Amino acid sequence: MELSSEAKSFEELVREGGDPRAAAVTNCVGLGIAPEEAERRVREAEPLFSDLEPP
Repeated sequence: MELSSEAKSFEELVREGGDPRAAAVTNCVGLGIAPEEAERRVREAEPLFSDLEPP
């Protein structure tokens, strides 16, 4: 399965040690979503980010 360019960008930012939440907001803003809306969406998706945290 080929990842979208947005997914690849997110993966790259996180692999470089970036915060996954900030990477998600950055990708949203890059897609033209207003920063406030992007942050709201990331807050709503908070349960998904717990899967990305190391145990």
